[in-house]
Amino acid sequence: MPASTSLAIPLVNGANVVPLSPGSRGQIEVTLRAAAAPSAGTLKIEGQRWTDGKFETIGGASAIALSTALAGGASIRVTDYGHYFALRFTIASLTGGTGPLSGLAYSLDAGVADEVFNGLRAVNTQSYTESNVKLGQQFYVQTQIPVLEHGTFYDAVLITGALPVLVKDRQVYVSGNLVSYQAFKGPTYSGGTPITIQNFNDISPGTSTVQLLAGVTTTATGTSWGDAQRVYGANSASNRVGAGLVPGGDKILAPNKAYLVRFSNLDTTTGTAGEANIDYFLSWYEGSPDLPRA
Repeated sequence: MPASTSLAIPLVNGANVVPLSPGSRGQIEVTLRAAAAPSAGTLKIEGQRWTDGKFETIGGASAIALSTALAGGASIRVTDYGHYFALRFTIASLTGGTGPLSGLAYSLDAGVADEVFNGLRAVNTQSYTESNVKLGQQFYVQTQIPVLEHGTFYDAVLITGALPVLVKDRQVYVSGNLVSYQAFKGPTYSGGTPITIQNFNDISPGTSTVQLLAGVTTTATGTSWGDAQRVYGANSASNRVGAGLVPGGDKILAPNKAYLVRFSNLDTTTGTAGEANIDYFLSWYEGSPDLPRA
């Protein structure tokens, strides 16, 4: 059954520990409000673990600016997962305001067995990518790069929007003798043709904030992000060789930034024998990662 605990935290500097109602485990939601917002001050919210009695910061609430969070009668809202015996609220550098901070700590998943949070019971899980797909937030492009003659290269630029981008999968398939690809940060470029960005979810697809331009003209590659990676082939479609991300090899792209990917045909053979065909697949999630917590 869901459990809730009423909160009334004095609006003064210092720490207050509030025991939670029995069964406060799973997803914990905390809401707080005040009669009048302070002009300065921060709030830290921590949960006391059942397992060892230690406090850990919940919901990224390491230093909530009270003047901003409570402005205009707004409420502070934080959420996290855990099995907590109590919550600790620490106010620092307070100026003004009318208290107390009042609200609720609410447990949504109190029916989850305690052993789950101690690592002593198995639960059904799914990968981040599977969750992202179901939420309509997993995007991808799949494109063929024009045939590269020996000794030539081809550039594409990915431009992020307001959200971080977590690259979840990348595949490069080649029919050719030797091709490399390399990533760069902050290139100088012009032109390019937009590549259509797809969503894995056709029921409730999200909208991407990313733009991907193919065939740009690059005047400066920017800062290299790792050495060039080589893909070896055998110059026949029946022997296509691919290269992708190793497990856990996600790259996190910063918001509002451009990234260059350069594909180079390193073959020195002239004529059609030295040509390279390249297929490129890239899949990503847009949004902040849930770890590490503040």
